[in-house]
Amino acid sequence: MEWWNGGMMECEVYGNLTDRDLKKEGIFIGEGRYVVERMIQAGCDILSILCLPEYTGYFTGLAKGRYPVIEKTKDEVSRLTGFRFHRGVIAAAERSRLPGMDTYLAALPGKAVLAVLPSISEAENAGSIMRSASAFSLDGVITGPGCIDLFSRKAIRCSMGAVFDMPVLVFQDHREAIAIIHRHGFHITGTTLSAKGKPLEGFHFPGKCALVFGHEADGLTAPWDTACDTYVTIPISSRVDSLNVGIAAGILFYLLRNR
Repeated sequence: MEWWNGGMMECEVYGNLTDRDLKKEGIFIGEGRYVVERMIQAGCDILSILCLPEYTGYFTGLAKGRYPVIEKTKDEVSRLTGFRFHRGVIAAAERSRLPGMDTYLAALPGKAVLAVLPSISEAENAGSIMRSASAFSLDGVITGPGCIDLFSRKAIRCSMGAVFDMPVLVFQDHREAIAIIHRHGFHITGTTLSAKGKPLEGFHFPGKCALVFGHEADGLTAPWDTACDTYVTIPISSRVDSLNVGIAAGILFYLLRNR
């Protein structure tokens, strides 16, 4: 997206962020010092950085002249973006083309772990899963048409920028995605609370494992509810009905990688 050649002022990319579809515009926004640092470290195609005066020197040094660093007051940033600004720094970057699912899975080694999110709708949960996936070195995260955009402002913030160095794959057709995952030798393991799930203690994770997490309220839905090769459950106390999906993912990723 040619923001600069189109005659727009550099800071206009941040205008009215709450009312725009940034995905359609081909950009994403990172908020907060740590997230913007991760954007720089990951080599994102940054368009500019907008920050408060106390951050200008630091981020100008990191930018090294590759993109503008714009200084504004807190009130000016809040008026420009359309929301109350308190994180000190915000950056805009171009979205990269995501890898093709078939091609990417074909290149993975004999032992690999994927997280599949057909319909995770909450940014906090998606971000938490991304952060755990990065922490435990998963090989990729696959999202479906019902899943929140992992490059949305809130999901990026909740993942603390983990999405920048985690391969993200996107599918539109559920059955086609299931076929591709199986074709490349992955064992699809569904996470469930139902009796068909094998207790996590003693569960044997396959060498090529695609862990599927269902919707926060509805769990695994068609066609994933019947497409899994096995199902796993985390035994919990009767005092609660379920674990938060982000917490459950962290537990499963840790045990899977250590086994």
